[in-house]
Amino acid sequence: MQIDQSTYDLCLLQSNDPFGVVGLQTDDTLFLADEQFAAREQSQLHEAKFMAKERETLTLENPLKFNGGLIQLLQDGSITLTQKRQAENLSEVSTKSATSNGTRATKTLTPKEQYIAQRARGAYIASVCQPESSFDLSFSAQAINPTEEDVKSLNKRLNWQINNPMRGLKFVRLDAKTLQLLVLTDASFANNKDLSSQIGYVIVLTDSEKRANIIH
Repeated sequence: MQIDQSTYDLCLLQSNDPFGVVGLQTDDTLFLADEQFAAREQSQLHEAKFMAKERETLTLENPLKFNGGLIQLLQDGSITLTQKRQAENLSEVSTKSATSNGTRATKTLTPKEQYIAQRARGAYIASVCQPESSFDLSFSAQAINPTEEDVKSLNKRLNWQINNPMRGLKFVRLDAKTLQLLVLTDASFANNKDLSSQIGYVIVLTDSEKRANIIH
C-alpha cells in the first residue's frame, strides 16, 4: 500500500486505499484506519521483524495512552484528550535554585533554568490539549532573562494547569455532509516588549449544527 506524508507534518501519514491516517510521536503510533489497513500494518510489521507493542483499539472500556496523553471514548460517541501525566511534572518556578522534579537524573536548577523548563512543559500541554493556555505561555517565552514579574505571570498559568490536569479537548461527532474548515486569526496589537504584535490562530472543523472540533 502507498502511504503519503502530509505536506506540513512529516510525522502525519495517510493512505486512501486501504484507508488509514497515521500519527507518529516519539515512540508511539496512533492511527485511524479500516480493517484492511490495520491487517496490512500488522503483517508488514511482522515481515520487517520490527519490535512493537501490541495494537490496542479505543473502546468505552479501553482508553488509549499516547505519548503521555489519555484518549477516552465516551458513551455519546465523543472522544476526550487530556495530559494528566504531563501535568504532574509541572511545578512553580522558584526565585531560588531548586531541585528538578523530572523523570531523568535529579539536578539543581537556577531560577532561569526552572523558568525555561517549566514554561516548555506547560507549552507542550497547551499545544496538545489546552489551547486556552497558549497565549500566556507564548508570551512568557519572550523573557530572555526573566524578572520577578515574569516569574509571577508564568506561575499563575502553571498553577492553573497544575490544578486542572484533566482539562483537555473534547471531539464531538460532526455531520460529514456539511463539514466546513474555518481558520480564525487575531492579533494583540503592539503587546510585546519590543512593540511588535502577537498573532494567534485556531483551525476548526465544523458543521451546519454549529458543532466544532479544534484541529490546530
